[in-house]
Amino acid sequence: MTFFNLDELTGCDLLRGLVFGGKSNSEIETRLDALFGTPEDFQGVAFELTGLTVPEETARAVFKSLAAHLQDLREVLKRPISVRTAALDLSDRLESFLRQEGVVRELSHENLVRMAFVDYSSPDNQPSVLRVSG
Repeated sequence: MTFFNLDELTGCDLLRGLVFGGKSNSEIETRLDALFGTPEDFQGVAFELTGLTVPEETARAVFKSLAAHLQDLREVLKRPISVRTAALDLSDRLESFLRQEGVVRELSHENLVRMAFVDYSSPDNQPSVLRVSG
């Protein structure tokens, strides 16, 4: 993919939206297949599939890269690959590239735990540790 840093971050969000959104693989694949047959509103399809508003150029670049990546994975692995699997793999690769470039920080285990178990929405706006019962 050829992006600038902000576009790359937006591309990661769009790929994550495809992976973790509520649309089925078949619905995503049907819409992506239709994109390349006729002139299409890539930005509109991105919103329809993920609920995210991204620039037209970014959506076009992400969807074209995803289609090529999906085809490459299927050829290399010689088996069917879902569009979500390809999107997750492409997102991981893009995020890894962004970490190497210093655009995205790698979170330490300690920071991830803190994010998972600290409630920042307490009434007094002070972080509080969530207690897990059991």
